[in-house]
Amino acid sequence: MSDPAPEFYLGTSIDGVHINAEQLNVRSRDLNELIGSVTYTEALFHILQGRLPDELERKLFDLVLVAFHAGFGLLPPTTLVPRIVAGTGVGTAQAMAAGFLASGPYHVGAAELAMKMYAEIADEFFASREAGAAATAGELEQFAYEAAKVRLARGETLGGFGHPLLRKDPRPIHTRRVIA
Repeated sequence: MSDPAPEFYLGTSIDGVHINAEQLNVRSRDLNELIGSVTYTEALFHILQGRLPDELERKLFDLVLVAFHAGFGLLPPTTLVPRIVAGTGVGTAQAMAAGFLASGPYHVGAAELAMKMYAEIADEFFASREAGAAATAGELEQFAYEAAKVRLARGETLGGFGHPLLRKDPRPIHTRRVIA
């Protein structure tokens, strides 16, 4: 962008400075020109890549959007909410706070559960050793592997792996079927 941004302007560093509220520039192209002439997948690809996709790219991108977003939301709430809130004109701190408030046990909470499990395994590892005995990374890795096997045998879910609502994620099977 060669023009400096005025004190108040519509736009971002991606779409460029413009003052006209009816102009929706994305990657130096008026988005209004795309409305009704391209699919949502093609428009989103354009926003991300700066060009329209070829036929194979469109099919693959569409597959990814359906397989990995359709059932779980377009974006995780902790990234979607700050973007929406930032659009209201609030400051960055307020937008980030809104995203933080959108966290819960099925999103950010999954990472917390994983860290608790890793801490439990580390505590079990050090409790199983003689006091002051040195440990190698390999020993800890083997212990963690065995601890994970025990948890899986008990039917527990390993935090940080898979999806908290799905026992078996069906998307990879169907994705491979379509791609093959």
